[in-house]
Amino acid sequence: MLNAFCPFLKDVCKGNECVMWTDEKCLITSFMENSIKPTQEIYERSSPVVYGYEEKLEKHVPEKIKSASAEELAAELLTYVKTTYPGEEFPHMREFTTEFWVSKKIDVYQLPTDFLLKIQKAEGLAQNQIHEEIQMKLKERMEKEQFELPSLVNKCVDWAKSLGITSLTKSDVEAFLLEHDLKLLPNTNRALYVKARIQIKSKIS
Repeated sequence: MLNAFCPFLKDVCKGNECVMWTDEKCLITSFMENSIKPTQEIYERSSPVVYGYEEKLEKHVPEKIKSASAEELAAELLTYVKTTYPGEEFPHMREFTTEFWVSKKIDVYQLPTDFLLKIQKAEGLAQNQIHEEIQMKLKERMEKEQFELPSLVNKCVDWAKSLGITSLTKSDVEAFLLEHDLKLLPNTNRALYVKARIQIKSKIS
């Protein structure tokens, strides 16, 4: 310790001549070493990559998840959603992914990085697939509703006439759809309102 700088005295260390020196050891140095050690231990526990924490997490990953590809997990996730919630016409994957992983006894917050990335890729693939299927369904439904629109307009006009309605409102159209147990896409709903309203006005005038 001789010739070393002492932060307490702000001078060169006096060795055993110093009042802080006891049992061949400086009390200041001992205090600083003991205060640093807990900090080092905390750092070691909070640094999973450096100190093998991820390897410990990997031991708890189910073997099926380890061996399956992201594409296979995505397909399994889609199957789960479609079989568990068959009535969901336009499912939002984010609402079901957590439930799916829980059913697999997987805590996504306790996965090693490489498996977490695999899970996220699987979710992304499943989301894209669902999006494509939804777009296809919407296109088919739109084409079907456009084909049926002229007939719906005539039915709506006859319905309004039977009730003595001479100025059709959006609320009237909603009542017509509800009474006939019909659900239309927003664009078709608006087209029905506009066309039926015009037809009623033209018949009155």
